[in-house]
Amino acid sequence: MNNLLKIQGLSKTFSRGGDTVKALDNVSISLEKETFAAVSGPSGSGKSTLLNIVGTLDRPDSGSVSLEGEEIDYFNEGKLEDIRSNRLGFIFQDFNLIPVLSAVENVEMPLYSSNLSTSERREKAEQALDAVGLADRMEHRPNQLSGGQQQRVAVARALAGTPELVLGDEPTANLDTKSAFLLLDVMENLNQTLGTAFLFSTHDPRILERAKTVFTLEDGVLQS
Repeated sequence: MNNLLKIQGLSKTFSRGGDTVKALDNVSISLEKETFAAVSGPSGSGKSTLLNIVGTLDRPDSGSVSLEGEEIDYFNEGKLEDIRSNRLGFIFQDFNLIPVLSAVENVEMPLYSSNLSTSERREKAEQALDAVGLADRMEHRPNQLSGGQQQRVAVARALAGTPELVLGDEPTANLDTKSAFLLLDVMENLNQTLGTAFLFSTHDPRILERAKTVFTLEDGVLQS
């Protein structure tokens, strides 16, 4: 079986200012392993909501999400924490690095919930930074790095736990063209060499041109 992610009939509604907004309306998507895919759509289309639910940062009103055939139980916090720690990686638009920590310390952060020893955590963090081309920036703090380098640290942090799937919410939104293309080169290479699957939410044509599969959302509805 080559199916990594299966989303079936996913719906999510929010209340805003007394109004009800349907962020997702009966969305179904399947992704194979080692994919490089994107969910596209304008602001408010529901793409970030979809990634948040897949990433177990939010729960759906109805529908299901399965990883490698195992349905996610959104009411079992222990299992959700295990999925976040061991099966998923996250890349955020605003980097979300801790300013007082070095690059390698930032990458180590998600590994503290694992059973790895101190030396094993450091080794994994160093390997992840080397994989994104930052072996010479390990001891630099975020304010000593460019925006593109900070986002590559974020990619390394997402990869440190060797996840099956990395979720990127508008990962190039705050980057100039040169930095965005460099970041995409890094992620595409990791996808091809390590087999790491990536799923992005984006309206950036630079990502959409590289994605093997693109799903389009409009007002929470998947477009055919």
